[in-house]
Amino acid sequence: LRKSRDERYQSMEELAASLESFSTGTTPIDATIESVFKEVEDDIAGDIESDPASKNKRTNAKSSKWITLTAIIAVLGVAAAIVLVPGQIWKSKKNPEHTKKVKLTNVLLIPEPMNKKPTIVMGASGTAAIMGTLQTPSDLAGLVKNKRINELEISDQTLKGDMLRPLNKTNLKNLVLRYDTLDRGSIASIASIGSLESLHIGYCELNPSALEALEDMKNLKGLVIRGVIIDERLLSKLATLDSITTLDLCDCDFGKIDILTPLVKLPALKEFNLSGSKFDNAYLQKLKEFPNLKSFEIGDAPPELAEGLRNSNIDRLTVSRNKDIKEDDLLFLAKEKNIKLLIVRDCGNITQALIKKYNRLNPRCRVVLSHKTDLLMRDHYLR
Repeated sequence: LRKSRDERYQSMEELAASLESFSTGTTPIDATIESVFKEVEDDIAGDIESDPASKNKRTNAKSSKWITLTAIIAVLGVAAAIVLVPGQIWKSKKNPEHTKKVKLTNVLLIPEPMNKKPTIVMGASGTAAIMGTLQTPSDLAGLVKNKRINELEISDQTLKGDMLRPLNKTNLKNLVLRYDTLDRGSIASIASIGSLESLHIGYCELNPSALEALEDMKNLKGLVIRGVIIDERLLSKLATLDSITTLDLCDCDFGKIDILTPLVKLPALKEFNLSGSKFDNAYLQKLKEFPNLKSFEIGDAPPELAEGLRNSNIDRLTVSRNKDIKEDDLLFLAKEKNIKLLIVRDCGNITQALIKKYNRLNPRCRVVLSHKTDLLMRDHYLR
């Protein structure tokens, strides 16, 4: 609806505000319509006839307002008929024992604003996630008060400067950051969380040098960094994390630097993921220098991968995202004496029937077909 100097109609913004206000209960819909009636009545009371031309003009204006009022009432009526209908939502249909019925009555569905005030959504066993857009560090104040939260996921947020500073007053053990924008200040805030045991930074926008602040996290046990450029300087910082037992560098760009030699210094490392990077067997032979390494994941593995793993301590091997792997390659891997569990993940030529066949032929090494390509919040890398 347009505003002019002589016509005090509601603009679209005012109408939207009215809809939102009575949907939250602050302004009843009757009051909204009553205010429009009052406006028209005031115009009629103030109608002073001066000349025929003026009279006709004001009459046309009044007629236009009545038409507008009728249109507003019609729109509100249709909206009420559509969205103010009681409904039911079922939390779970699979398990009747945990079914909880939630009734919706007198609810008006308003489109969610882009910059909605952030809300902490609680999950099971102390997990939580942030919904809405974080604007200031105070938006995370609720996490400080809730001591039950030990695992938090934040996605698609701009987390620069001291935005994450309140987290150092929490009891967080696991922190998952996905597709966020980070800088040196936010990484420093993360490094100051004394209780943190596991950190997942997945495909975030950041300068790799900002990650150097992670060297201060001497109590960190699990670290996932995905989709980041890693240079020699950053790698040397990661090599100082003596308490790390799980390291996931999936889909990282290492250029031509030597990855394995610096990381051999990690005495407690048990699980290592280099999926998304290509290595030859000669290079993989360095894995036997890791004293406690038990689990290794690689993507685009060479056919004779078992040659590179010979004489290592690895008993769990995961081969992922390799469309060229053949039946003979799988059998060759399964025959490696030290491997007790072989997981084949997202390898197109390997079928479930083939997996069952090899499990019968070689019961000593269990072969499992998996399609899990993404580490979720409660994945074993974050436990």
